[in-house]
Amino acid sequence: MSDFPLIVFQVANGIIWGLIVALLAVGLNLIYGLLGIVNVAQGAFYMLGAYGMWLGWTLTGSFLTGLLLGPLVIGAAAIVLERTIIRPVEHDHDLTIILTVGLSLVIEQIVHMIFGGDVRAVTSPVTFTIPLFGLSYPGLRIVLAGVALLALAALWIFLEKTRYGLWIRAVRHNPAIAQAMGVPVPQIFAVTFGIGSTLAVLGGALASPIVIVRPEMGADIITVVFVVVIVGGLGNIFGSAVIAVLLA
Repeated sequence: MSDFPLIVFQVANGIIWGLIVALLAVGLNLIYGLLGIVNVAQGAFYMLGAYGMWLGWTLTGSFLTGLLLGPLVIGAAAIVLERTIIRPVEHDHDLTIILTVGLSLVIEQIVHMIFGGDVRAVTSPVTFTIPLFGLSYPGLRIVLAGVALLALAALWIFLEKTRYGLWIRAVRHNPAIAQAMGVPVPQIFAVTFGIGSTLAVLGGALASPIVIVRPEMGADIITVVFVVVIVGGLGNIFGSAVIAVLLA
């Protein structure tokens, strides 16, 4: 049997995984580009998204509920974290790195306390397969890729076509002038941190049916995310998405 079908199968897997990594990398770059914060806790938010999916799926049996639970709840919590914990030290680049490292460890240990160290699994809600050069490719992965692409497209539309997106771009260019023109800069900071964190949460929710859900899973992926962000360029939001897919 030719190896070509297996190669295509693995390339498809790489692209889909790259789209999930892209959500984390784009969120990290969005936060860095506006706030100058290297959010090491991005991996922890990814892990919380996976647990949110597992919890929603376990309690309701609904994939959609699990998909929405984490991003909505944890995304709102991230805004509160920015306002209460991160904002007082936003001016100190080194201190924000230390703070987000500590935040990541605290989140991981809280999850350990609540759920224990046992691994969890999310059952696939999609059972169909797609013929791929004589092999059967899981339809679930195509659905996950579609959701990730929709999220990235929605973010682009939000940043380029809405007033809030214009404000974010204005604050990123020059916060002082934007504030002088009436842009609510502190509010933009909080919302941007919330959006960037929500993208990581969504990535975790999408990854949960194809990976093992456990408290340490955030630490496994954060190194890859940083590689993607560095190669794509710090502050280059959508360049990170392209690099994520290419590297994967």
